Amino acid sequence: EIKPTLTHKFMKYMIDQGIVKYIFTQNIDGLELKAKIPKEKIVFAHGSFTEGHCAQCGKKIDIKIINQGIENGKVVYCDTCNGPCKPNIVFYGEDLSQDFYIKAVESKDCDLVIILGTSLQVYPFAKLPKILSTESWKVVFNKDKVGNFLYNFLFSNTLFIQGTTDSTILTFLKDIDLLDDFKKYLKNTFGDDNIDVNSNVKMIDIKNLGSNEKEANEPKNDINQNDEEISKTEEKK
Repeated sequence: EIKPTLTHKFMKYMIDQGIVKYIFTQNIDGLELKAKIPKEKIVFAHGSFTEGHCAQCGKKIDIKIINQGIENGKVVYCDTCNGPCKPNIVFYGEDLSQDFYIKAVESKDCDLVIILGTSLQVYPFAKLPKILSTESWKVVFNKDKVGNFLYNFLFSNTLFIQGTTDSTILTFLKDIDLLDDFKKYLKNTFGDDNIDVNSNVKMIDIKNLGSNEKEANEPKNDINQNDEEISKTEEKK
């Protein structure tokens, strides 16, 4: 019964403008699909609950069967190899799919990456902004500063806009004169009316740029292994 947020719909809006290569998400709820975002544009880094498979032989299993087992408190076993079945989510200790690594490398020369609502603490996903070209811009819409970026410094190519993703997106669209277009899009695509555009968030003033802010705290995770994995993927490509 959970519905996509304004942020999900903003992603769909950008895709329909033809400017998005991929959307990488850590979320496993599949709300991106409910927001009508094409599946081929989404990289479910940690999988999703929309599909299931046998953990032993890999056979695709109807997620409805797995969900029924969960509701009944019973393990669902594969009718081919008798292995246990699970939703297509990445458990702790399991590696991410090769699709994640391949598309991460494909995206490293992008013009801009928008980082929305994340702690950037879970690796290897948190490595994504670090492999970008030095020419790539990073804009972070978040409640807190995350990552090891030199925020809002004139030559850092990284901007931090503090607030909830919904409110900062609306402020952003208002400042670049696209809010009215976005509201029309929401009504035509999702039937949304009366979008709340009140926000206390202020966009970055160019006059304030130039102060060298301290970087966010270093994450505690060991990322050396993930550096090697992405590098190997790039070499193979």
